[in-house]
Amino acid sequence: MNSPSAEYSIRKVLSANDLGLTGSHQAGILIPKQSRILSFFPHLSDLDENPSREVSVLHAETGTRWILRFVYYNSKPREVGTRNEYRLTRMMALLGAMDARVGDALVFKRSSIGEVNVSIDRHTESSSEISSRKVVLRGGWTLIDD
Repeated sequence: MNSPSAEYSIRKVLSANDLGLTGSHQAGILIPKQSRILSFFPHLSDLDENPSREVSVLHAETGTRWILRFVYYNSKPREVGTRNEYRLTRMMALLGAMDARVGDALVFKRSSIGEVNVSIDRHTESSSEISSRKVVLRGGWTLIDD
């Protein structure tokens, strides 16, 4: 990750599309092109074609480690296609194991030793009210300063 001492977590409210319930052929969860969200993940060089890096996350509740893939599909800037987006892939097994549902929030938080922990916040009326420390972004993403 770029800055192991980062003092914030990122949160994504899951949609039916994120969970593969719509029959779409998307590859993973779309990551917004917002610097603080992108800086949570490993740096990807835009000089390479579709650069990617593995991201190890720990589901502390079960002690299970998952290896996800952070990828920048960059065919449009390279003028060889139409895609210009960041995605987090290899998510389906993790989401299934967490019994993730539409409206639940996937939360990524860096530990004090730089490890990325993942958890799920179940959708409830009170879960939509986090605090004044949040910045709501597009696509169901939220930054939370710890």
